[in-house]
Amino acid sequence: MKANYLLVKNIAVSGLQWSDYRNREIDAVRKAQDEIYALHAAGKLAPQIMTRLPLEKFGEAFALVKAAQTTGRVLLVP
Repeated sequence: MKANYLLVKNIAVSGLQWSDYRNREIDAVRKAQDEIYALHAAGKLAPQIMTRLPLEKFGEAFALVKAAQTTGRVLLVP
């Protein structure tokens, strides 16, 4: 995403290193994950999926992500 779009639309972006919390705040992370999974199960979260590819095509999936040619998640299906 281009930074100017964020500025024009007054959008804030933040991130975190999930593993830091996972290692230091085990119970809080478990609770957050349970809440996220419950929202998904209830149909209140719908991840944007661009494509589903068989696991054998992991190279193709990686190339899409590496080239920044995705508009959603690329799922590998075993």
